[in-house]
Amino acid sequence: MSAPAGVAPPPEAAVRGADLRLLAEILDLAGALFLQPVADRRSRASELLRDRSFDFPGGPQIAVSLRALARAEAADLDVEYVRLFLHGRAATAHPYESFYRTGALMDPECLEGLGALFAAAGIAPEKGGPPPDHLGVEASFLALLLRGLSTAEGEATPALRAIAAELVNGHLLPFVSAFRERLAPLAPCRTFDAAAAALASAAAAARNMV
Repeated sequence: MSAPAGVAPPPEAAVRGADLRLLAEILDLAGALFLQPVADRRSRASELLRDRSFDFPGGPQIAVSLRALARAEAADLDVEYVRLFLHGRAATAHPYESFYRTGALMDPECLEGLGALFAAAGIAPEKGGPPPDHLGVEASFLALLLRGLSTAEGEATPALRAIAAELVNGHLLPFVSAFRERLAPLAPCRTFDAAAAALASAAAAARNMV
């Protein structure tokens, strides 16, 4: 039940909303590195560590990943992105969920499942953009859902919660786990390694909040 008009929500509800919004910021930060690798996100990671509280289940582990990202050495991220994710060699760490389901890209079942979640949330994937099973797209989608949940009331809450839970448990968590296993032997620069770790930790924390 929501608080009456003009009455502040109980403190625990306000804290939970703040935690959901923080997870959304981390998912956006980490996901953006896999969508726009030329941008340097180290300063943003430092800001989050300085200005936010990570006092929630999974928060300390997220802070560890963000600290590694903030302290990462400067690197030519565009070149590193091509080396790790775009060469198409056998060692490529594909940032697409379909690959980890079937060994091929653009798996229809995976794309249809994600498309149904987007539709249920009333969101249309960007035309001409990456497919919905791209790691950065899934992270951004979950961030949107968490922001919605941080302010949702009444009938909207269980619907958003169900969509977020399916995205986390049925897609993002197993996807990012398999992705990190494939990425590790390629010796990625600390920026991409820390971003993947932060994304995984944020998704795991979200699982316990949705």
